[in-house]
Amino acid sequence: MRVVLTRRSLLGAMAAAAAAGCDASRLGDRQSRGIRKGTARIGLLSSGTAVAPDEPPFAAFREGMRVEGFEESQDYDIAYRFGVFDPDLMLRWAKEFVADDVQVIMASTTGATQAARAATSSVPIVMIASHDPIDAGVVKDLVRPGGNVTGHSLTGGDLMPLQLDYLQQITPVRLLAYLSPSFPGYGPSYPSVTDAFERRMRATAATFGIDVLAPRIQSTADVAPALATLASEPIDAVFLIESPTWFVAGTRRPIDQVVDFAARRGIPSFGSNRLYAQNGVLATYGDARSYVELHRTAATYVGGILRGTRPGDLAIDKPTRLELVVNAKTASAMRREIPPSVLGRASVIP
Repeated sequence: MRVVLTRRSLLGAMAAAAAAGCDASRLGDRQSRGIRKGTARIGLLSSGTAVAPDEPPFAAFREGMRVEGFEESQDYDIAYRFGVFDPDLMLRWAKEFVADDVQVIMASTTGATQAARAATSSVPIVMIASHDPIDAGVVKDLVRPGGNVTGHSLTGGDLMPLQLDYLQQITPVRLLAYLSPSFPGYGPSYPSVTDAFERRMRATAATFGIDVLAPRIQSTADVAPALATLASEPIDAVFLIESPTWFVAGTRRPIDQVVDFAARRGIPSFGSNRLYAQNGVLATYGDARSYVELHRTAATYVGGILRGTRPGDLAIDKPTRLELVVNAKTASAMRREIPPSVLGRASVIP
């Protein structure tokens, strides 16, 4: 049979050859990077409420994985599990990841990291944003973790003296409302970090001559009653500890309730991450890395582990960039003048 080579078939053959060459090039690139063959299973454990996989932090992680040479569905798949602030459910999801033989567990928060570590001492765990991992009981050392946990560490309570100092420059504080959604630990080995934070805040505040009121907040439903209790107290400022609880969607997000409460009282609100200032909190001081950035760079850890590096050999990343942020709109609405000693150091959100 005679084969007629038409222009269309020639172009098609050229395209197929080019595609094959591309595929071979990608395969060679993956092999040169030491990427293991097959599709890896990654479990992402979040302590918050369920959100879609196309949310910016998750999209940033996948972008980071592409930079590392991994393509979703081709080199790895992700299973998303959300603990909705229920420690028992978080532990259940973590154990299911272990039973499903995931290659890596990504833990979004301190509580998620503790749940994953309580479920396994062998499956690699990458912290996305975990406070004080040593105090949380999940590692013994940040430079040489030595076990199955690595990733990003947040500043935790170490910045409280500077945070209170900046707050005192904005306004004299004698009675501080400390708002921290509580999250229990997983027994003596993995103590509650939120409890440790409260103890540290009380001790730090005492050195400034500040008394602390810390109403119990165990769920989003407790935020309104906590603020109602504080309404009868002569508080001078409100301090919010970092927690995904503040951003749970509903009739009104908890962070909006707190911002409105502080505005009505004419008192400053203070936090430790720019995201809070972007959502109306007067000022923040803390880690300059965004949650999107933390997810993107977590891919470096996951990629290394999928290539065969032991998590215990990967030093835990500590904050190196700190920033003071002031929300000018909130200050203007409160008719509060921010002193030059603060503005001169701050990044100002219009």
